[in-house]
Amino acid sequence: MRHLSQSIVSQIGKITFSKGFFPHANYSEKEKLKKRFGYDLKRRCNAEFVQAYEHFAGDLIKICKKLILTIEAIIACYAGQCGTLCRRHSFCCSGGKRGAWNKCFLPAENAGLNPTTHDKEHLRKVVSSRLGPVAVNKTKFNTSTQKVESVNRAYTRTNSKATTFSRNFSPRMHAAVLSVNNGPKACGTKHNLR
Repeated sequence: MRHLSQSIVSQIGKITFSKGFFPHANYSEKEKLKKRFGYDLKRRCNAEFVQAYEHFAGDLIKICKKLILTIEAIIACYAGQCGTLCRRHSFCCSGGKRGAWNKCFLPAENAGLNPTTHDKEHLRKVVSSRLGPVAVNKTKFNTSTQKVESVNRAYTRTNSKATTFSRNFSPRMHAAVLSVNNGPKACGTKHNLR
């Protein structure tokens, strides 16, 4: 899920938006705003997905139907037309002044972006790469690989590659899993493993 979300930032970085997309900004400010916009869009897409997942209790059919409408609400919200679409279809933006999605990447004087039809098409493609039916099916369990990575790290910490422990290999691996699940104090001290 992390890599899929990070691709939003890189996709936004590659898009050439229209001149008026970021209002009242020169070239260097536009590049900074573009990067911050990519990170904000990533946060928004992840928040929408997590909230939809919780709201529909993991029912993929309902999640996919709702997120198709949410994509349009997100684009309208960033365009400064936050209102009815957000109230009806967004899980993270209420559509009003209270409870609206905080577009913290924009300077205070700006109400929203000024996307053209071409810009909206690009944004729709980027947001669909995270909230579209294909992406939802790929992340349907709403899990990440961090737990697996932590278990692999515990394995190498308990049984290093430089030393062979043929006699007590199995207990060491069990102690590593116990340590990851319950904390290091649950499996005893390091002296007990040697």
